[in-house]
Amino acid sequence: MGKEMTDQRYKDPKLTNDLSEEESDFNLDAYIEEQMHEQRPHDINVKSNKPSTLRNSIIAVVLFIGFLNGDRIISAYDDVAGAFFGNDDVTATVTSTNTTTATGLSGTAVNAPVAPLPPLPPVPPPAPSATSTLGISYTDYLSQLNELNYLDEFGGSSTTRLYENNVPVSFIDQLGKANFLDNFGSTSITQLYNNRVPFEYIEGFNQANLLDNLGGTGIARLYQNEVPVEYVQRFGEAGMMDNLGSTSISQLFTNEVPFDYIASFHEAGLMDDLGGTSITRLYQNEVPFSFVDQFGKAGMLDDLGSTSISRIYQNNVPFEYVQSLKTAGYLDNFGGTTVIRLYQNNVPISFLNELNQKGLLDNLSSQAIIDAYKLDGQ
Repeated sequence: MGKEMTDQRYKDPKLTNDLSEEESDFNLDAYIEEQMHEQRPHDINVKSNKPSTLRNSIIAVVLFIGFLNGDRIISAYDDVAGAFFGNDDVTATVTSTNTTTATGLSGTAVNAPVAPLPPLPPVPPPAPSATSTLGISYTDYLSQLNELNYLDEFGGSSTTRLYENNVPVSFIDQLGKANFLDNFGSTSITQLYNNRVPFEYIEGFNQANLLDNLGGTGIARLYQNEVPVEYVQRFGEAGMMDNLGSTSISQLFTNEVPFDYIASFHEAGLMDDLGGTSITRLYQNEVPFSFVDQFGKAGMLDDLGSTSISRIYQNNVPFEYVQSLKTAGYLDNFGGTTVIRLYQNNVPISFLNELNQKGLLDNLSSQAIIDAYKLDGQ
């Protein structure tokens, strides 16, 4: 029987178009079985320098099925290869993004598990959108930064942020030549540029040694609120920059809080409890520093904030009354408004002690305490 007839006789038409797991038992087995039993000389001598067309086709088909069906098909291939190719060592190499190689396969089937694929690398961020109005492409933008040796100062997302916010290379170069890039990242640079902060204003903070305390966002905020560098410099010289940020300083400046009033809180060690917003509120409510200082020395600033102290002062509640509540441990129960109501209704500490002894104090509102005092205490 000629080779063409043999190929046609045992060729399965499903093999080329519609192979599945159930169809892996194709007619090739019958052909191999017959060849092994008949032991025809021209079939035994399969080792040749040029493999037959059928052999190449079988290898290609089995490798393709191996891609689709993993180690189960590789095992089937081993059985077929061992029988069909006799003692020939067969090397099957499957190459994809990650390579799995089975070597030295002979007549014995080898079930080598396929190693799991490593996770795909993260998808890179999309290319910058065409929203920049700089008039140059993003790659040209990167090229210009690279020529000026600034590309190492920024990561990929940083350069994208600068480009999409239309920050010109010339502005970055100006900051770079002044050695400010160690102080400012892409967000700070963007804030400075978008708020049109003059370079001279930024340089003023550098001359005052305040760049380590104020980032680009802080300087932009101070500029927006028209805070002079000299005003901020006074806080730096007084050692207050660890307690006050750009928002606090802006509020103090906008509300014209005298520097001496602020400095009193710093010198008394009260700025860890009262920031710029609180000091501004106390000043607006005309609360003398000496009144606040009493609460600080008595350790009450953890219990009462600037709003409560302002109300207590405006309602003429004596410090001694508040202190007696603190000593009795009642400030944990009462805020500033309750303290004021109790004082205005003449509720003495002794009555509060009586309620506490009866286990009632924690369960009564300030109005209920006042009502109880009017009924039983007076």
